[in-house]
Amino acid sequence: MDDIFIKLEEEFDNYELSRDQYIADEIHRYSLIYKHLIQKNFIKEDSFNGKYCQINLNLIPANSLGILGDARVISGDDKLCDAAKRAVLKVGIFPLPDAEYDVIEKLKDINLTVVP
Repeated sequence: MDDIFIKLEEEFDNYELSRDQYIADEIHRYSLIYKHLIQKNFIKEDSFNGKYCQINLNLIPANSLGILGDARVISGDDKLCDAAKRAVLKVGIFPLPDAEYDVIEKLKDINLTVVP
């Protein structure tokens, strides 16, 4: 009987590791999608070269969409951050995965780094 419980515990541990990796992969994938959407609305200037902006997005889930609730600058070049925030506001609605509660929970409050 102990062997059965040991094997079940091992399987559960393997499942949790796999699930954690899946969540991390999905967050990375959606981060790239969000960056692409922001860059499509981003007006780049030569003065932004070599600079960055870290911005926090708070999304309000509505089915498979995240409606922008707030965009807050965390750090970075002021002028670049202003342009990044304007681009984020233009996007306004970001995709969310269907029925992936664990992933959505992490995407609701996500930090992105914008590097032109």
